[in-house]
Amino acid sequence: MDLGELLNLSKEYLFSWEPGNVWMTGPKGTVQAGELGPFQEALERILSTGGRDPVPMELKCPLCGGSHFRGSARCLSPRRWVGVLRDVTAECDERERLIRQAHQDWLTGIWNRRGLALQVEEFLRQQERPCALLMIDLDNFKGVNDRCGHPAGDRLLVRTAELLEELFPRPAQAGRAGGDEFLLFLPCADRAAACGAGERFCKAFREQAAELSCSVGIALSPGDGTDFETLFCAADQAMYRAKAQGKDTWSR
Repeated sequence: MDLGELLNLSKEYLFSWEPGNVWMTGPKGTVQAGELGPFQEALERILSTGGRDPVPMELKCPLCGGSHFRGSARCLSPRRWVGVLRDVTAECDERERLIRQAHQDWLTGIWNRRGLALQVEEFLRQQERPCALLMIDLDNFKGVNDRCGHPAGDRLLVRTAELLEELFPRPAQAGRAGGDEFLLFLPCADRAAACGAGERFCKAFREQAAELSCSVGIALSPGDGTDFETLFCAADQAMYRAKAQGKDTWSR
């Protein structure tokens, strides 16, 4: 058995390909199309060093049936490859789970402040279009905890997150800043769209939660800022202006 046959038997075992569908697959048959860029970059690094230094890679490989095998390989020479390909799917899934957990609000499941900040910053880097950040504060929320207990307050917070996602589906994104304060990011929204969203949520919340209301502050980019923290502060100040106007309203 030559090296090619051995290699292809290994691919058959790792990727669950049928015999006869593996021969001469080459890199394009082992590496998913979207991963060919990193694969080519690794090859170029090897050539630039003359093969003296090992180059680690983590690649996503197509598995028979449509799922994916993830592996890592080390390339020791431009002419000879000494590598280890292993299934690291469990490690990658756990890493992604921890990242999601770090950026999600533990109670409601929507973004926490840090998670939403990353989404906003990514949009601002990639787009040169207007957007809006809304700060939403539940008026007199402490009274709910005092009268009905914290479990009832928690249920109200969860329902508020659900209402935000129902009224403003993707590409809008909702987050919880902390306590009874929520955030709503509206990409590509101008002043009219953002103010309409604030008014719409105030009305919907009032209808959902009897005897309760909310105050909404609106910040617009680029006018009020071009980064998350600046927009957050502007929306926070606008929210306090809404409260000063008597609550149950929105403000710019």
